[in-house]
Amino acid sequence: MAKIKTLNSIAILMPGDMGHGCATVFRQNGLRVITCLARRRQRTKALAKKSGHEDLHSLTELVKTQI
Repeated sequence: MAKIKTLNSIAILMPGDMGHGCATVFRQNGLRVITCLARRRQRTKALAKKSGHEDLHSLTELVKTQI
C-alpha cells in the first residue's frame, strides 16, 4: 500500500488581498505558509506579515524549499 504524504507547508506566490486571507486560514489549521516578498508593495508586505507568511526573500529560495 502507498504511503500517504502529509502536507505541512504551502507556498503562496501572490500574498496580497486574497493570499493573506488564505494564509490566515492555512495557519489556523497548522500549516507553514511561505512566500517571497521581494519587489512587493509595503501594503502587501504588511498583509503578509499580519497573516504569518514566512518570507524567503527570493523566488529561487522559495522554489528550492522542501514543502
